[in-house]
Amino acid sequence: MVNNVPTFKKGKEDPRNNRPVSFTSVPSKIMEKIILGGTEKHLKGNVVIGHSQHGFMRAKSCLSNLISFYDKVTPLVVQGKPADVMFLDFSKAFDPVCHRILLDKMSSTQMDSHVS
Repeated sequence: MVNNVPTFKKGKEDPRNNRPVSFTSVPSKIMEKIILGGTEKHLKGNVVIGHSQHGFMRAKSCLSNLISFYDKVTPLVVQGKPADVMFLDFSKAFDPVCHRILLDKMSSTQMDSHVS
């Protein structure tokens, strides 16, 4: 059983600021960890994900990404060479999804029968 609880991103005054958060059962969390472990082992063992991937990887974080970036860019700056940097933030890419439209699309493809 999954319980969805609205969590507000900014102010509670605007209902568009809420983000649904699911609280899953303990068996679901255990299964998720098992699947995650197997998936990570496969991806690392078959070199699907490179060493430079920091997001969603164990023992890596924003800090390890920043340190890696600093170690690569600093020598270029010291040598007077140009360093072009591009940052992409996909954190808001999925925020504007209208849940009503999503549910309607799921219904039209009969995916809603799998959602409780």
